[in-house]
Amino acid sequence: MQLKKLLLCICVCFCVLSFSACSLLTTPTTSPSAGVSVSPSAPSTLPSVEESIEPSVEESIEPSVIPSIEESIEPTVEPTVEPTVEPTVEPTVEPTIEPTIEPTVEPTEEWSDNPEEIELDVSRFHSTYGYESLALHKNGKKYQEMYRRIDEVAERFHNGNETAKVDPSLIGSDLYPVHIFNYNDLKITDDECAFIVEVYIADHPLYYWISYNYLLGGGNYYLCTTGRYAFGSERAKFNKMIYDGVKEYLAAASSLMNEYELAKVFHDEIIVDMEYSHDAADSIEDSLWTQTVLALFERGEGVCATYAKTFSLMMNYAGVENVFVTGHSTNEPHGWNLVKMDDGEWYWFDLTWDDPKNNPTGIRYNYFCKTDNEIGSDGKAFIVSHVPNDYYPLPERATRPYGEKDEPEVTPSKEPETEPTTQPTVAPTEEPETNPSEEPETEPTVESIDLISKEKEPFLFS
Repeated sequence: MQLKKLLLCICVCFCVLSFSACSLLTTPTTSPSAGVSVSPSAPSTLPSVEESIEPSVEESIEPSVIPSIEESIEPTVEPTVEPTVEPTVEPTVEPTIEPTIEPTVEPTEEWSDNPEEIELDVSRFHSTYGYESLALHKNGKKYQEMYRRIDEVAERFHNGNETAKVDPSLIGSDLYPVHIFNYNDLKITDDECAFIVEVYIADHPLYYWISYNYLLGGGNYYLCTTGRYAFGSERAKFNKMIYDGVKEYLAAASSLMNEYELAKVFHDEIIVDMEYSHDAADSIEDSLWTQTVLALFERGEGVCATYAKTFSLMMNYAGVENVFVTGHSTNEPHGWNLVKMDDGEWYWFDLTWDDPKNNPTGIRYNYFCKTDNEIGSDGKAFIVSHVPNDYYPLPERATRPYGEKDEPEVTPSKEPETEPTTQPTVAPTEEPETNPSEEPETEPTVESIDLISKEKEPFLFS
C-alpha cells in the first residue's frame, strides 16, 4: 500500500515538473497578443523576399552584361578588318597588268604562219580616222550621218551579189550607179558632200570598185562603179584575190610583236610584189585600175595610190593607227602614209619612193618611218617634198628619228640639251616659206570644186 502511495507521489511530481517545463517554453513572448500577430505575418513576408530578389537579379544582370559584351566586341572587329583589305589589293593589280599585255599578244594568237588557216574579218580593213575627223567640223553630225549612209550601201554591195544597173543617161560613160543618195534633208552643200565622199574613200582602201568618176550635184550623189565590177560574181573573184594576198602578208607577220616590225614586213612584201605601172610608151599608166589595191593582187603593178592603199589596208587589219594621205610631190598628185609607231609617235612612210625603178628585188628605206625634217634621197626634208592636202587635220609627227630616244642613256647630258632645241626651230621655219604654203592653197581646193554638179575628174596619183 505504501509502495502504491510512493509511486503516486512520483507521478504527481513528474506531472508538475513537466507542466512547469512547458510553461517555461512559452514564457519568452511577453503577451498572447504578440504571439498571435507573429504567426500570420510570417508567411506574408517570405514570398515578398523571394519575389523581390529573384526577378531583380535576372533582369538587372542578364540584360546589362550579356548584350553589352556581344555588341561591344563583334561590331568593332568585323568592319575594321574586311573593308580595309579588299579594296587595297584587287584594284591595284588588275588594271596595271591586263592593258599592257593585250595589244602585243593578240596578233600572234590570231595569225597563223599558214595562210590557209587564217580566217579574215572584213570589217577590220577599214579606218575610222576620217570619220572621227568629221566631228571636228561645225556640221560634223550631219557629215557623219552622210558618211554612214554611204557606208551602209557600200558594205552591202561589196559583200553581196547585187548587180549595178545601167542608167540610160550614163550610157557610154562606163558608170554604173550603185545607189543615188539625196542629202537635201541634211542641209549640206554639194561642196560638203564632195568632201565627205573623199574622206570616205580614204578610210576604205578595200573598196576598189568605187569609181573615181562620179556624179554629184543638186542634192544628189551617185555612188558609181564601172562595168568591170558591176556584177556580184565578178566582185567575188576579185575579192578572193585580195583576201588570199592579205593572208600571205599576215602569215609573214605571224611572229611579230610591235608596230615597227609589222610596218617593215608589210613595206617589204608590197615593194617586192609591186612594179610601178608604165604604159607601152614607158609613160606612167593613168588608168583607173592602177589606183586600187586590186591592181597589186591581180596584176602586181600600180601607182602610188596602190602602194599607199595596200599599206594602209594591212596596217588597218593589224590594228595599227594610220592615215592614207593625199597631196602633192614635185607638183604631181601623190599618195603616202602616216603611221603611229609603238613609241606612241607618228611617222611618215612612202613605199612608192622606196621602190627603185628597174630593180624588182631592191628595197630602200629612205622614206620609211621618217619625221618631218629627216632628209630623203632627194636631199629635201620629207615635209618639203611631200605636201599633204587639207582634207582633215593630221596628227602631230615625231620630232626625233625613230629609236633615237634610247640614245640619252649612252651619251652624256649634252645631247638632250642641244638637239631638241635645234631641230624644231630650224626646219619648221622653212616649211611654210616654201612648198607647204603654196600648193595646198590652190590645187586641193580646185580638185574639190571640180566635183560639183558634173562628172568628177579622176584625181590620179603618180
